[in-house]
Amino acid sequence: MTSTDTTGLRLRKATAADAPAIHAIDQACFPPGRDDVEPAHPDEIENALATDQITVASLDGKIIGFLQTEVLGEEHIYLGALAVHPDFQRTGVGARLIARFTDFVAQKRPRPSATTVTSPQNVAMIDLLTRSGFVGTRGVANYFGPHKDRVYFQLKSRRQVADPDDRVLVPVGAVDHVFDLLTADGAAITRVVKSVQGTFYEVSTFEVEDRPGLRADETAVSTGEAGAVLAALTFLLGLSFTTPDYSESLRTFILVATILTLGATQVYANASGSLARLQDDQFGAHMKWGNLLLEFGGVYPLVLVLPAVFANASSNEALSLGTSIAVALLILVYEASPFSISGRYSRGPAFWTLVVITAALPVLALPLQMSTGRDTAWILITGAVLVARLLWLLPAKQQELGVRLRPMWRRRSRR
Repeated sequence: MTSTDTTGLRLRKATAADAPAIHAIDQACFPPGRDDVEPAHPDEIENALATDQITVASLDGKIIGFLQTEVLGEEHIYLGALAVHPDFQRTGVGARLIARFTDFVAQKRPRPSATTVTSPQNVAMIDLLTRSGFVGTRGVANYFGPHKDRVYFQLKSRRQVADPDDRVLVPVGAVDHVFDLLTADGAAITRVVKSVQGTFYEVSTFEVEDRPGLRADETAVSTGEAGAVLAALTFLLGLSFTTPDYSESLRTFILVATILTLGATQVYANASGSLARLQDDQFGAHMKWGNLLLEFGGVYPLVLVLPAVFANASSNEALSLGTSIAVALLILVYEASPFSISGRYSRGPAFWTLVVITAALPVLALPLQMSTGRDTAWILITGAVLVARLLWLLPAKQQELGVRLRPMWRRRSRR
Protein backbone atom coordinates (compact mmCIF):
# COMPACT_ATOMS: atom_id res chain seq x y z
CA MET A 1 0.00 0.00 0.00
CA THR A 2 1.33 3.44 -0.95
CA SER A 3 1.87 5.93 1.86
CA THR A 4 -1.07 8.28 2.37
CA ASP A 5 1.05 11.20 3.62
CA THR A 6 0.19 14.02 1.20
CA THR A 7 2.17 16.81 2.87
CA GLY A 8 4.20 17.48 -0.28
CA LEU A 9 1.18 17.50 -2.63
CA ARG A 10 1.58 19.81 -5.63
CA LEU A 11 -1.10 20.95 -8.08
CA ARG A 12 -0.11 21.99 -11.60
CA LYS A 13 -1.40 22.14 -15.15
CA ALA A 14 -1.03 18.83 -16.97
CA THR A 15 1.17 18.41 -20.05
CA ALA A 16 1.07 15.90 -22.91
CA ALA A 17 3.75 13.85 -21.11
CA ASP A 18 1.27 13.23 -18.26
CA ALA A 19 -1.20 11.39 -20.53
CA PRO A 20 -0.16 7.81 -19.58
CA ALA A 21 -0.43 8.54 -15.84
CA ILE A 22 -3.80 10.25 -16.28
CA HIS A 23 -5.11 7.31 -18.33
CA ALA A 24 -3.96 4.91 -15.61
CA ILE A 25 -5.82 6.81 -12.89
CA ASP A 26 -8.89 7.11 -15.14
CA GLN A 27 -8.93 3.33 -15.65
CA ALA A 28 -8.44 2.69 -11.92
CA CYS A 29 -11.22 5.06 -10.86
CA PHE A 30 -13.67 4.65 -13.75
CA PRO A 31 -13.61 0.99 -14.81
CA PRO A 32 -16.06 0.12 -17.62
CA GLY A 33 -19.22 -1.83 -16.85
CA ARG A 34 -20.23 0.04 -13.69
CA ASP A 35 -23.36 2.15 -13.45
CA ASP A 36 -21.96 4.77 -11.07
CA VAL A 37 -18.91 5.86 -13.13
CA GLU A 38 -18.12 6.55 -16.77
CA PRO A 39 -14.62 6.04 -18.26
CA ALA A 40 -13.04 8.58 -20.57
CA HIS A 41 -14.24 8.49 -24.14
CA PRO A 42 -11.72 7.96 -26.95
CA ASP A 43 -9.35 10.91 -27.29
CA GLU A 44 -11.15 12.82 -24.49
CA ILE A 45 -8.09 13.10 -22.28
CA GLU A 46 -5.82 14.02 -25.19
CA ASN A 47 -8.25 16.72 -26.33
CA ALA A 48 -8.45 18.12 -22.80
CA LEU A 49 -4.64 18.14 -22.54
CA ALA A 50 -4.38 19.95 -25.88
CA THR A 51 -6.69 22.71 -24.61
CA ASP A 52 -4.92 23.00 -21.22
CA GLN A 53 -7.97 21.91 -19.22
CA ILE A 54 -6.55 19.24 -16.91
CA THR A 55 -4.96 19.90 -13.51
CA VAL A 56 -2.94 17.11 -11.91
CA ALA A 57 -2.03 16.44 -8.30
CA SER A 58 1.48 15.07 -7.92
CA LEU A 59 3.32 13.70 -4.90
CA ASP A 60 7.06 13.13 -5.01
CA GLY A 61 6.90 13.46 -8.78
CA LYS A 62 4.12 10.87 -9.15
CA ILE A 63 0.66 11.85 -10.41
CA ILE A 64 -1.99 10.64 -7.96
CA GLY A 65 -5.06 12.56 -9.14
CA PHE A 66 -6.45 14.88 -11.78
CA LEU A 67 -9.25 17.36 -12.41
CA GLN A 68 -10.66 17.82 -15.92
CA THR A 69 -12.65 20.92 -16.82
CA GLU A 70 -14.17 22.35 -19.96
CA VAL A 71 -14.60 26.08 -20.57
CA LEU A 72 -17.74 26.56 -22.65
CA GLY A 73 -17.42 30.24 -23.44
CA GLU A 74 -17.41 33.05 -20.89
CA GLU A 75 -20.68 31.98 -19.29
CA HIS A 76 -20.11 28.32 -18.40
CA ILE A 77 -17.36 26.13 -16.94
CA TYR A 78 -18.00 22.41 -16.69
CA LEU A 79 -16.29 20.04 -14.26
CA GLY A 80 -15.86 16.95 -16.43
CA ALA A 81 -13.92 14.55 -14.20
CA LEU A 82 -12.34 14.35 -10.76
CA ALA A 83 -10.25 11.27 -10.01
CA VAL A 84 -7.82 10.33 -7.23
CA HIS A 85 -5.80 7.11 -7.20
CA PRO A 86 -7.49 4.57 -4.86
CA ASP A 87 -4.42 4.52 -2.57
CA PHE A 88 -4.83 8.25 -1.91
CA GLN A 89 -8.58 8.63 -1.68
CA ARG A 90 -10.03 10.21 1.48
CA THR A 91 -6.74 12.03 2.18
CA GLY A 92 -7.83 15.50 1.02
CA VAL A 93 -6.43 15.30 -2.51
CA GLY A 94 -9.87 15.54 -4.10
CA ALA A 95 -10.76 18.49 -1.87
CA ARG A 96 -7.58 20.30 -2.92
CA LEU A 97 -8.35 19.74 -6.59
CA ILE A 98 -11.95 20.91 -6.37
CA ALA A 99 -10.89 23.93 -4.30
CA ARG A 100 -8.59 24.90 -7.17
CA PHE A 101 -11.62 24.70 -9.48
CA THR A 102 -13.94 26.78 -7.27
CA ASP A 103 -11.23 29.42 -6.71
CA PHE A 104 -10.74 29.68 -10.48
CA VAL A 105 -14.48 30.19 -10.98
CA ALA A 106 -14.71 32.81 -8.21
CA GLN A 107 -11.90 34.89 -9.72
CA LYS A 108 -13.45 35.20 -13.17
CA ARG A 109 -15.45 38.32 -14.07
CA PRO A 110 -18.21 38.05 -14.98
CA ARG A 111 -18.59 35.00 -12.81
CA PRO A 112 -19.58 32.03 -14.98
CA SER A 113 -21.95 29.21 -14.23
CA ALA A 114 -20.12 26.12 -12.92
CA THR A 115 -21.81 22.73 -13.22
CA THR A 116 -21.17 19.00 -13.14
CA VAL A 117 -23.02 15.69 -12.89
CA THR A 118 -22.37 12.63 -10.76
CA SER A 119 -24.08 9.36 -9.86
CA PRO A 120 -26.52 9.33 -6.94
CA GLN A 121 -24.66 6.20 -5.83
CA ASN A 122 -21.38 8.08 -5.54
CA VAL A 123 -21.94 9.28 -1.98
CA ALA A 124 -18.31 10.29 -1.41
CA MET A 125 -18.33 12.56 -4.47
CA ILE A 126 -21.67 14.14 -3.53
CA ASP A 127 -20.34 14.74 -0.01
CA LEU A 128 -17.28 16.48 -1.47
CA LEU A 129 -19.35 18.56 -3.91
CA THR A 130 -21.82 19.79 -1.29
CA ARG A 131 -18.98 20.67 1.10
CA SER A 132 -17.36 22.64 -1.72
CA GLY A 133 -20.39 24.83 -2.47
CA PHE A 134 -22.29 22.72 -5.01
CA VAL A 135 -25.95 21.78 -4.70
CA GLY A 136 -27.73 19.01 -6.59
CA THR A 137 -30.72 20.53 -8.34
CA ARG A 138 -31.97 17.87 -10.78
CA GLY A 139 -32.03 14.12 -11.12
CA VAL A 140 -31.58 12.75 -14.64
CA ALA A 141 -32.63 9.12 -15.09
CA ASN A 142 -30.70 6.92 -17.55
CA TYR A 143 -28.24 9.73 -18.29
CA PHE A 144 -25.58 7.41 -19.76
CA GLY A 145 -27.99 4.59 -20.54
CA PRO A 146 -30.18 2.14 -18.56
CA HIS A 147 -29.59 2.36 -14.79
CA LYS A 148 -26.91 5.04 -15.23
CA ASP A 149 -28.72 7.85 -13.44
CA ARG A 150 -27.00 11.14 -12.66
CA VAL A 151 -27.60 14.20 -10.45
CA TYR A 152 -26.97 17.65 -11.91
CA PHE A 153 -24.94 19.91 -9.57
CA GLN A 154 -24.41 23.67 -9.69
CA LEU A 155 -21.88 25.77 -7.82
CA LYS A 156 -23.85 28.35 -5.85
CA SER A 157 -22.75 31.32 -3.80
CA ARG A 158 -23.57 31.06 -0.11
CA ARG A 159 -26.19 33.80 -0.42
CA GLN A 160 -28.08 31.66 -2.92
CA VAL A 161 -28.26 28.54 -0.77
CA ALA A 162 -28.19 29.79 2.84
CA ASP A 163 -31.05 29.27 5.27
CA PRO A 164 -33.21 26.69 3.46
CA ASP A 165 -36.85 26.82 4.45
CA ASP A 166 -37.25 23.07 4.72
CA ARG A 167 -35.01 20.02 4.96
CA VAL A 168 -35.76 16.36 4.30
CA LEU A 169 -33.38 13.48 4.99
CA VAL A 170 -33.61 10.65 2.45
CA PRO A 171 -31.57 7.41 2.59
CA VAL A 172 -28.92 7.40 -0.13
CA GLY A 173 -30.35 4.19 -1.53
CA ALA A 174 -33.80 5.73 -2.13
CA VAL A 175 -32.77 7.25 -5.47
CA ASP A 176 -36.29 7.34 -6.91
CA HIS A 177 -37.55 9.31 -3.91
CA VAL A 178 -34.62 11.73 -4.12
CA PHE A 179 -35.34 12.30 -7.81
CA ASP A 180 -39.04 12.87 -7.05
CA LEU A 181 -38.12 15.54 -4.50
CA LEU A 182 -35.76 17.25 -6.93
CA THR A 183 -38.55 17.72 -9.47
CA ALA A 184 -40.00 20.44 -7.22
CA ASP A 185 -38.87 23.99 -7.87
CA GLY A 186 -36.38 25.17 -5.29
CA ALA A 187 -35.37 21.67 -4.11
CA ALA A 188 -31.70 20.66 -4.00
CA ILE A 189 -29.34 18.17 -2.40
CA THR A 190 -27.33 20.29 0.04
CA ARG A 191 -25.49 17.84 2.30
CA VAL A 192 -24.60 14.23 3.07
CA VAL A 193 -25.63 13.36 6.63
CA LYS A 194 -24.23 10.32 8.45
CA SER A 195 -26.01 9.00 11.51
CA VAL A 196 -26.33 5.78 13.50
CA GLN A 197 -29.26 4.89 11.25
CA GLY A 198 -27.24 5.16 8.05
CA THR A 199 -26.25 7.73 5.44
CA PHE A 200 -28.76 10.25 4.12
CA TYR A 201 -29.01 12.98 1.51
CA GLU A 202 -30.29 16.28 2.87
CA VAL A 203 -32.79 17.66 0.35
CA SER A 204 -33.54 21.30 1.10
CA THR A 205 -36.34 23.44 -0.29
CA PHE A 206 -35.84 27.16 -0.78
CA GLU A 207 -38.19 29.98 -1.63
CA VAL A 208 -38.57 30.03 -5.39
CA GLU A 209 -37.64 33.39 -6.87
CA ASP A 210 -40.18 35.04 -9.11
CA ARG A 211 -37.38 36.43 -11.27
CA PRO A 212 -39.58 38.20 -13.84
CA GLY A 213 -41.59 39.77 -11.02
CA LEU A 214 -38.43 40.83 -9.16
CA ARG A 215 -37.01 42.35 -12.31
CA ALA A 216 -40.25 44.21 -13.00
CA ASP A 217 -40.19 45.55 -9.44
CA GLU A 218 -36.55 46.58 -9.82
CA THR A 219 -37.35 48.45 -13.03
CA ALA A 220 -40.31 50.22 -11.43
CA VAL A 221 -38.33 51.29 -8.34
CA SER A 222 -35.38 52.45 -10.44
CA THR A 223 -37.62 54.43 -12.76
CA GLY A 224 -39.33 56.05 -9.77
CA GLU A 225 -35.98 57.07 -8.25
CA ALA A 226 -34.79 58.45 -11.58
CA GLY A 227 -38.01 60.44 -11.84
CA ALA A 228 -37.50 61.94 -8.39
CA VAL A 229 -33.89 62.91 -9.14
CA LEU A 230 -34.97 64.31 -12.52
CA ALA A 231 -37.65 66.44 -10.84
CA ALA A 232 -35.14 67.85 -8.35
CA LEU A 233 -32.59 68.63 -11.05
CA THR A 234 -35.26 70.20 -13.27
CA PHE A 235 -36.33 72.43 -10.37
CA LEU A 236 -32.72 73.53 -9.78
CA LEU A 237 -32.23 74.11 -13.50
CA GLY A 238 -35.33 76.29 -13.69
CA LEU A 239 -34.31 78.15 -10.55
CA SER A 240 -30.84 78.78 -11.99
CA PHE A 241 -32.33 80.78 -14.85
CA THR A 242 -34.35 83.01 -12.51
CA THR A 243 -31.60 84.09 -10.09
CA PRO A 244 -28.21 85.72 -10.69
CA ASP A 245 -26.59 83.59 -7.94
CA TYR A 246 -26.01 80.77 -10.43
CA SER A 247 -23.00 81.03 -12.73
CA GLU A 248 -23.05 79.82 -16.32
CA SER A 249 -20.78 76.91 -15.45
CA LEU A 250 -23.09 75.83 -12.63
CA ARG A 251 -26.11 76.06 -14.93
CA THR A 252 -24.27 73.93 -17.50
CA PHE A 253 -23.38 71.36 -14.83
CA ILE A 254 -27.02 71.04 -13.74
CA LEU A 255 -28.18 70.88 -17.36
CA VAL A 256 -25.80 68.01 -18.17
CA ALA A 257 -26.90 66.15 -15.02
CA THR A 258 -30.54 66.60 -16.04
CA ILE A 259 -29.84 65.17 -19.50
CA LEU A 260 -27.95 62.18 -18.09
CA THR A 261 -30.72 61.45 -15.61
CA LEU A 262 -33.24 61.58 -18.43
CA GLY A 263 -30.98 59.12 -20.26
CA ALA A 264 -31.03 56.78 -17.25
CA THR A 265 -34.84 56.92 -17.24
CA GLN A 266 -34.88 55.96 -20.91
CA VAL A 267 -32.50 53.06 -20.28
CA TYR A 268 -34.80 51.78 -17.53
CA ALA A 269 -37.71 51.99 -19.97
CA ASN A 270 -35.70 49.95 -22.47
CA ALA A 271 -34.92 47.42 -19.73
CA SER A 272 -38.65 47.01 -19.17
CA GLY A 273 -39.07 46.34 -22.89
CA SER A 274 -36.21 43.83 -22.84
CA LEU A 275 -37.88 42.03 -19.95
CA ALA A 276 -41.48 42.09 -21.20
CA ARG A 277 -41.22 41.75 -24.97
CA LEU A 278 -37.78 41.12 -26.38
CA GLN A 279 -36.58 38.58 -23.80
CA ASP A 280 -33.05 38.98 -25.18
CA ASP A 281 -31.14 38.41 -21.93
CA GLN A 282 -29.95 42.04 -21.93
CA PHE A 283 -31.86 43.06 -18.81
CA GLY A 284 -28.72 43.02 -16.67
CA ALA A 285 -26.80 45.18 -19.13
CA HIS A 286 -29.68 47.68 -19.32
CA MET A 287 -29.92 47.94 -15.54
CA LYS A 288 -26.16 48.34 -15.16
CA TRP A 289 -26.11 51.27 -17.60
CA GLY A 290 -29.20 52.81 -16.02
CA ASN A 291 -27.89 52.46 -12.47
CA LEU A 292 -24.47 53.92 -13.25
CA LEU A 293 -25.90 56.80 -15.30
CA LEU A 294 -28.33 57.64 -12.50
CA GLU A 295 -25.69 57.31 -9.77
CA PHE A 296 -22.89 59.35 -11.34
CA GLY A 297 -24.90 61.40 -13.80
CA GLY A 298 -27.83 62.35 -11.57
CA VAL A 299 -27.64 61.48 -7.86
CA TYR A 300 -24.04 62.54 -7.24
CA PRO A 301 -24.28 65.78 -9.27
CA LEU A 302 -27.41 66.65 -7.26
CA VAL A 303 -25.78 65.83 -3.90
CA LEU A 304 -22.52 67.58 -4.74
CA VAL A 305 -24.05 70.69 -6.26
CA LEU A 306 -26.20 71.52 -3.23
CA PRO A 307 -23.24 72.47 -0.95
CA ALA A 308 -21.74 74.40 -3.86
CA VAL A 309 -24.99 76.32 -4.37
CA PHE A 310 -25.22 76.95 -0.64
CA ALA A 311 -21.62 78.20 -0.51
CA ASN A 312 -22.30 80.41 -3.52
CA ALA A 313 -25.39 82.01 -2.00
CA SER A 314 -24.48 82.14 1.70
CA SER A 315 -22.31 84.73 3.39
CA ASN A 316 -21.71 82.42 6.39
CA GLU A 317 -18.46 80.69 5.48
CA ALA A 318 -18.36 78.55 8.65
CA LEU A 319 -21.86 77.20 8.02
CA SER A 320 -21.02 76.56 4.36
CA LEU A 321 -17.89 74.64 5.31
CA GLY A 322 -19.74 72.64 7.98
CA THR A 323 -22.42 71.68 5.47
CA SER A 324 -19.77 70.56 2.98
CA ILE A 325 -17.98 68.43 5.59
CA ALA A 326 -21.26 66.80 6.61
CA VAL A 327 -22.00 65.91 2.97
CA ALA A 328 -18.45 64.53 2.57
CA LEU A 329 -18.86 62.28 5.61
CA LEU A 330 -22.23 61.03 4.36
CA ILE A 331 -20.66 60.16 0.99
CA LEU A 332 -17.92 58.14 2.71
CA VAL A 333 -20.45 56.27 4.86
CA TYR A 334 -22.62 55.54 1.84
CA GLU A 335 -19.72 54.30 -0.29
CA ALA A 336 -18.41 52.06 2.50
CA SER A 337 -21.83 50.51 3.01
CA PRO A 338 -23.11 47.49 1.05
CA PHE A 339 -26.02 49.62 -0.21
CA SER A 340 -24.11 51.78 -2.71
CA ILE A 341 -24.04 51.02 -6.43
CA SER A 342 -20.24 50.84 -6.28
CA GLY A 343 -20.53 48.33 -3.45
CA ARG A 344 -21.86 45.80 -5.94
CA TYR A 345 -18.44 45.65 -7.58
CA SER A 346 -14.97 44.59 -6.51
CA ARG A 347 -13.32 47.20 -4.30
CA GLY A 348 -9.62 47.88 -4.65
CA PRO A 349 -7.15 50.74 -4.13
CA ALA A 350 -8.34 52.56 -7.27
CA PHE A 351 -11.95 52.36 -6.06
CA TRP A 352 -11.16 53.84 -2.65
CA THR A 353 -8.99 56.56 -4.20
CA LEU A 354 -11.92 57.69 -6.34
CA VAL A 355 -14.24 57.52 -3.31
CA VAL A 356 -11.99 59.77 -1.22
CA ILE A 357 -11.69 62.27 -4.08
CA THR A 358 -15.48 62.26 -4.52
CA ALA A 359 -16.02 62.89 -0.81
CA ALA A 360 -13.52 65.77 -0.90
CA LEU A 361 -15.36 67.58 -3.71
CA PRO A 362 -17.97 69.43 -1.57
CA VAL A 363 -15.23 70.54 0.85
CA LEU A 364 -13.20 71.94 -2.07
CA ALA A 365 -16.10 74.03 -3.36
CA LEU A 366 -15.71 76.88 -0.86
CA PRO A 367 -11.90 77.40 -1.01
CA LEU A 368 -11.88 77.11 -4.81
CA GLN A 369 -14.64 79.71 -5.07
CA MET A 370 -12.86 82.04 -2.63
CA SER A 371 -9.48 81.72 -4.37
CA THR A 372 -10.72 82.08 -7.95
CA GLY A 373 -13.87 84.13 -7.46
CA ARG A 374 -15.86 81.64 -9.53
CA ASP A 375 -16.89 77.99 -9.41
CA THR A 376 -15.67 76.95 -12.87
CA ALA A 377 -12.62 75.09 -11.52
CA TRP A 378 -14.75 73.12 -9.06
CA ILE A 379 -17.28 72.25 -11.79
CA LEU A 380 -14.53 70.94 -14.08
CA ILE A 381 -12.90 68.85 -11.34
CA THR A 382 -16.24 67.43 -10.20
CA GLY A 383 -17.27 66.55 -13.73
CA ALA A 384 -13.93 64.85 -14.40
CA VAL A 385 -14.17 62.74 -11.21
CA LEU A 386 -17.73 61.59 -11.93
CA VAL A 387 -16.85 60.72 -15.53
CA ALA A 388 -13.84 58.74 -14.27
CA ARG A 389 -16.02 56.78 -11.85
CA LEU A 390 -18.58 56.07 -14.57
CA LEU A 391 -15.94 54.89 -17.04
CA TRP A 392 -14.27 52.78 -14.35
CA LEU A 393 -17.38 50.63 -13.83
CA LEU A 394 -18.93 50.59 -17.32
CA PRO A 395 -16.61 48.08 -19.10
CA ALA A 396 -17.99 44.56 -19.52
CA LYS A 397 -15.23 43.11 -17.32
CA GLN A 398 -16.68 45.06 -14.39
CA GLN A 399 -19.59 42.75 -13.53
CA GLU A 400 -21.74 43.11 -10.44
CA LEU A 401 -20.72 40.63 -7.73
CA GLY A 402 -22.89 37.52 -7.59
CA VAL A 403 -24.32 37.95 -11.07
CA ARG A 404 -24.62 34.61 -12.80
CA LEU A 405 -25.40 34.03 -16.44
CA ARG A 406 -27.81 31.37 -17.62
CA PRO A 407 -26.12 27.94 -17.49
CA MET A 408 -25.89 25.32 -20.19
CA TRP A 409 -26.51 21.91 -18.71
CA ARG A 410 -26.96 18.31 -19.67
CA ARG A 411 -23.24 17.92 -20.37
CA ARG A 412 -21.57 14.54 -19.95
CA SER A 413 -19.40 13.88 -16.94
CA ARG A 414 -17.44 11.03 -15.43
CA ARG A 415 -17.59 10.15 -11.74
